This record gives sequence, structure tokens and C-alpha cells, in this order.
Amino acid sequence: MGWKTSTAKFAWKIVKPFVLIWLIWSITGYVSAKGTGLFLVHVQPWQAAVQQGNFSGGLSEHDLAPGLHVNIPGFDSVHVVDMGRRMTSFGVDSDPKSLNAIDLRTSDDNVVALSTAILWKVKPGTAHSIVARALVETLPTQVALTAAEVLRREFASMGSEAWFDADGRVLLTSQIEPKLAAELAALHVDLDGIYIQGFAFSNDLEVKLQEIQINHQKGLLFDAVSRVEEASGEVGKLVNETKSKVQQLMAEWDQERQGKQIAAGLKKATLIAEAKALADKTKADADAAYDVLVTQGQLAYSLASEQSKRLHLEALNSEGGRIWLARKAAGQLNVEHVWLDSRDPNVPSMIDLDEMTKLLLGGK
Repeated sequence: MGWKTSTAKFAWKIVKPFVLIWLIWSITGYVSAKGTGLFLVHVQPWQAAVQQGNFSGGLSEHDLAPGLHVNIPGFDSVHVVDMGRRMTSFGVDSDPKSLNAIDLRTSDDNVVALSTAILWKVKPGTAHSIVARALVETLPTQVALTAAEVLRREFASMGSEAWFDADGRVLLTSQIEPKLAAELAALHVDLDGIYIQGFAFSNDLEVKLQEIQINHQKGLLFDAVSRVEEASGEVGKLVNETKSKVQQLMAEWDQERQGKQIAAGLKKATLIAEAKALADKTKADADAAYDVLVTQGQLAYSLASEQSKRLHLEALNSEGGRIWLARKAAGQLNVEHVWLDSRDPNVPSMIDLDEMTKLLLGGK
């Protein structure tokens, strides 16, 4: 037994340095591989984080922005707050997380179930306040309780029939939003809007309200029919007045047209008479001018004829004219028997017309 113990102690002394080296190497490798994950925290873009010192420093009064931040496990704790837009719904069937519809009491003491949705988000820079008030997990519940309380209080001013007025509901909702926003501000929450999804009364009241609505619609229909009949009468009156006015205008137009036709006829007759008179005058002037020109032409012709005769006689009376007449007479002379002594040198030959002409005219 003693031998075995001494042997084990001796072996441990030999192995112990190697075991320590192996442990140091293993721890160093683990820290090198996991150091980033152990000492850093990643805050997502839609989040804000609040760091808390577990042994000193307490809760930080500043929010950690999205990104990587140093965190020492065991010494620090990190609280993450969702800063994105969230919805709290009441009686919305399409939302699996929807709460029950809000039961409201109207001003005429009827109960209506309101289906609505509230959009909200945490105010920027207030994540540390929410962590300090331990509201990280309970904030949606606090928002729902506050919204239900404000809506019950504010919508109580509406009567049953007023709920069927869509414009009135929208107007009242817009007036409630700043009041609810003021209430939610105490929870470090910003209100993005109130959206009414629907409302429902009890069955008996629904029937009663439907009857009221039907009677109201009938009243509106009766008023509409009355207005239509009144308008039809006015239209008939306007039609008759229009027909009368049209007939009057047609008569006036026809009278004016006939007057214009008569005036145009008179003007046409006047123009025709003036044109005929001008034509007659022009023709008379032309005839007179023609007669004058014809007379002048005849006179000129007569003078020319007389002048021609005078010049002809003067030409015949000249020496050349007498020669021409003699030659012409000699040419037409028909002498059957002429006895001339051909031996006489003064007797011309019969064939010498020039000599015969001189002889006949006494040229020699």
C-alpha cells in the first residue's frame, strides 16, 4: 500500500506540469474563440438597451444605441427595449393577439362594443426610464388599460344614433387622440393613431336602431320625393315659359326676316332701275357717239372722194395725164383705113405708138 501511494505521488509530480499546461491552453483557446461573444452585446436597429452594473454603478441613465457594445458577463446586465411601432387592438379578428372589444356606454345608456386598434411606440431616449420603472414586460398591458379607460370616458358623450354618423365618429376620434397621447406620455409612449375598426350594439338595440334608421331613411325619401315633385313642377313651368319664349322669339325673328326681305327687295328693285337707267343712258350715249362717228366718217369719205376726183382730174390735166389719156385712146383706136404716105419721112409708122400719140395730140 505504501509502495503504491509513493508511486502515485511520484507520477503526479511528473504529470502535473503537463496537466496544468493543457488546462491553460484549453482556457486560452476557449477565451480566444468565444471572447467576442462573451464581452460584446448586439443591439438591433429597432431596439434600445440599458446597461446595469451588478456590483457597482447601478442602472445607466443613458440608452445604448443600436450596434455593438462592451458587456462583461456577471459584472454587467443588459435590458433590451423594443423601440419599434407596436399595435394594441381590441376586438380585431384579424389580429391573433387582439384583446376583447371595449364595452362603452353611450350618453343614452346603451352598451356598444368598440373594435379599434391603437398604434404606439416608446419615446426615443426613454428606454432607461422604462427599465427603471420595471415596465419592459408590462408596458403593452399598461398601454391597453390606459387606452381602454380613455376611450370609455371620451366616447361616452356620443348617443346611440350618433355612432352611425361616420363623419362625427372621425371628428370625435381626432379630438380624443391628443387626450390619449397625453395619458400615454406618462408611460413614455408616443401615440401614432387611433383606428376604429367597427362597433356593435346588442341585438334588440340593433333592431331598434335599424327601425329608427329605416324611419329616418323613409323620411329622407319622402322629403326627396317632395323635392322631386316640386322640382318637376318648376321644370314644367320652365318648359312652358321656354316654349312661350321660343315662340315669341320665332315670331320676332320671322317678322324681322320678312322686314329684311322687303328691304332687300326694295333695294334690289332700286338697283335694277338704276342699272337699267344707267344702261339706257350708256346705250343712248353710245348710239349718239356712233351716229356722230358715222357722220364724221361719211363726211370724211365724201371729202376723200371729192379730193380723189379732184386729184384725178388734176393728174389727167397734167402733161403726163394727157399722155396717158392719149396712149389709152391710141390703144383703143380702131382705124379701119388710114392712108399715109410711107415715103413721107414725117409720116410715122403705124406700129410706133409713141409717134402716133404725138401726132394725134399735136406733139409735133
